[in-house]
Amino acid sequence: MTLEKILQMGLRRTGLSASSDAYMGNALDYFNMGMSDVLQEREWNWALKSSTITTSASTRAYSLASDVMWPRKDSFRDQTNDTILKVIDLTETDMRDPDEDESGQQRRVVITGINSSTGYWSIDLFPTPDTSSETIAYRYYKSLADKNLANDKATDLAADLPVWVQRGLTFYISGHFKGEKGDLQGEGQDLAIYRSIIDRNADTDAEVDDLEPSRLGRKGDDFVRPFTFEVTAGSLT
Repeated sequence: MTLEKILQMGLRRTGLSASSDAYMGNALDYFNMGMSDVLQEREWNWALKSSTITTSASTRAYSLASDVMWPRKDSFRDQTNDTILKVIDLTETDMRDPDEDESGQQRRVVITGINSSTGYWSIDLFPTPDTSSETIAYRYYKSLADKNLANDKATDLAADLPVWVQRGLTFYISGHFKGEKGDLQGEGQDLAIYRSIIDRNADTDAEVDDLEPSRLGRKGDDFVRPFTFEVTAGSLT
């Protein structure tokens, strides 16, 4: 659906006219609030994205993409050197390299928080890379900038939000409008419908990458960690 359609449907449930710029503006405020609430509610599979950074020799600190809600800690990979980069705590690098002068091939990632100038998530690579132009890939859960009627009114939101989130937000909008007008019963009913839509589809979203129960790995398995028995005392017979 388009942004305009979602706002119109939300207003229609409240009996308010979508021809009113004031009502459309208020509905947009509720839409943006609801969109943000949904994105922050959990680590949605549909909100997963990926990006890369490129190393610069002697540079330790890097910014992640501007739309990172939060990074996945298990997803940093050094694609150039074909290695996984484990995320560690700041205190670990503080103890090992207090003056931050250790350099070499990057092996670890330290998440250092939000850059106060840009508002982007920042990381350190450890040791400080000694080679430029190496590619570090990572995955993250996206944030979305607030929509506005000037630029987004006729935009189909399928690329940003699943259809069921769009449908749920119509009830989010109408529920908050009803509460604003003093209809607390109507507010509770519409927000309950919104909640049921989100909860029902949360279960489905969680199953997207849910693995079936599996046996222990055997030698030769590609994606299962193998195991072996090692006799430390006595005998297996």
